[in-house]
Amino acid sequence: MKGLRSPYGQRGAICQHFGWTWDYLHHGIAWSIVERIMIDLPTYVKKGDEDLVLTADNAEDIMNYVNQMM
Repeated sequence: MKGLRSPYGQRGAICQHFGWTWDYLHHGIAWSIVERIMIDLPTYVKKGDEDLVLTADNAEDIMNYVNQMM
């Protein structure tokens, strides 16, 4: 999947995934709950992919990647 770089695309994908309305996402559930749900979603790793190790050298890149997701 590509895209979802804007808040609207990300929130639209959340609504589509969970079957929520835009109004429910913005007014019916606390955003902190949504963030916890998104953090705990399952991930799929291809064979041969290595785990990402956080170091001082790549910390800023990882933080930028995470911030783009929200």
